[in-house]
Amino acid sequence: MNIINYDVNTTTLTVSATADLTDLTVSQYQLMLIDILDKQTTAYILGNYPQHKQLSDHVDLQYWGGWLQNNNSSYTTQYIYATTYINAYNIATGNTTLQDAINEQPSDEQIGWAHLFSASVRIGWVKAVKDVYNYYYNEIMNQTTISELETIDINSITYPTFIDVSTLTTSASASASG
Repeated sequence: MNIINYDVNTTTLTVSATADLTDLTVSQYQLMLIDILDKQTTAYILGNYPQHKQLSDHVDLQYWGGWLQNNNSSYTTQYIYATTYINAYNIATGNTTLQDAINEQPSDEQIGWAHLFSASVRIGWVKAVKDVYNYYYNEIMNQTTISELETIDINSITYPTFIDVSTLTTSASASASG
């Protein structure tokens, strides 16, 4: 029996008219909702930020972080991490622009910082989406009755809007994008 249908293109959950949900236990209903939540969240992330770009960004963090350390021996891993985190946070929250954050760095290092800031903003967005997922996961798992579970509207979850830093590309980041 096909109880649920989930359309990843429209992110819509439909329950079959012939499905008898009254026979489900609380744990079965929880697992059904978690499965839908998993699919919905994964589709949202991959629809905005494909896996190949995620992998590329993780490589950029490694490469450009090492590049900065090699070009400035006074930089520690902690310094690069803290600088990247603070700037990515400020870009993501609108407290600064990508260009302004890059301009605050030494000119001969701006290409490295541009890659670190851009990748970190996107990776931070994934974390924010996963935080929403974790919230709903916990909500689902904390319910003890079917009627409580039915109050959780999986179709109305609002995920963070993707921050497309490619629209914020600068001459420094464009010259070495890969």
